[in-house]
Amino acid sequence: MFGFIRRQFVPPCRIMIIGGGKSGTTGLFFRVMRNVEKHYGFEFDRLFEPKERAALERLKRHAITKILGERMPELKISQELIESFDKRLLIVRDPRDVLISRLMWIVATRLAQTPQADVGPVLEALQEKERNPSSLSTRQLVEIAMPVFRRGSIPKERSDEYRARQLSRFLENMQRHVFLGARLFKEHSDFELVRYEDFVDERLERLETYLGFPLDVPPDLPLLKQKVLRTGQHGSWRNWFLDEDYECFVKPNAELFERLGYAPEPVPAGTPRFIPRAEITGYIERVRDLQEAVGQNAAAGWWRNLLVRLGTTGQDWN
Repeated sequence: MFGFIRRQFVPPCRIMIIGGGKSGTTGLFFRVMRNVEKHYGFEFDRLFEPKERAALERLKRHAITKILGERMPELKISQELIESFDKRLLIVRDPRDVLISRLMWIVATRLAQTPQADVGPVLEALQEKERNPSSLSTRQLVEIAMPVFRRGSIPKERSDEYRARQLSRFLENMQRHVFLGARLFKEHSDFELVRYEDFVDERLERLETYLGFPLDVPPDLPLLKQKVLRTGQHGSWRNWFLDEDYECFVKPNAELFERLGYAPEPVPAGTPRFIPRAEITGYIERVRDLQEAVGQNAAAGWWRNLLVRLGTTGQDWN
């Protein structure tokens, strides 16, 4: 009752968060949501990863939404609609960490749907990377994991030329996703830039000043953190990237790194490397156990129900 009355007299506050997949959009959404509702004293209209523009258009005067950058084109969001949100946040992350996080997320979530003959080589390669981080480049891992992304390997009767062409397209597609943050930053210069690294390290002063309220209450996501959070840290690429990765992913895209404020540098020679079990084998096991607990076919609906219980009327989970 009091919340309803209060809404009528409090100035509008509409918050839009965008970012590429695996860049921290979910953590930022829940952190801002918890604190803006605490600050205003009532529940906001919440929209998590809308599938249609109409859902955005229905949001009320006090609302918060999170949109994956990969879905921006299909939503066809007009500049007028964007400008109806007075607080607009774009979160970006070091593309090297995005690549690793995306690789591990897709492998972990799609192994159960991949033919068994293709699963063994992928798991063996990842376990070898875990044991000896210098044994395989990240590019080699992406190539080995391609059957998981495709949900099946390229038929053996296909020519070497065809295989090479498919791998080239696959790597190009991967890089489009990895460097999505740079494109979003160029297209949406009117958004406040939030770096994932500042967010997870609690360097929030600039963001709090922009929003106009403190972010002192952490998001209450114990189940998500326990089950699907891989590291919640940054800089893992230093343990994963080899010289081949620098030549393949970093050097040709130096301008994109610099645009986002990340140094396009190789890992210094002699840097000690260590990949905790929790980042590879442990992460795959946690996701597998979660899928088995809820049932593979019902997983999407279960995630949606979980998000509703956590306080969002969201559409789905990626």
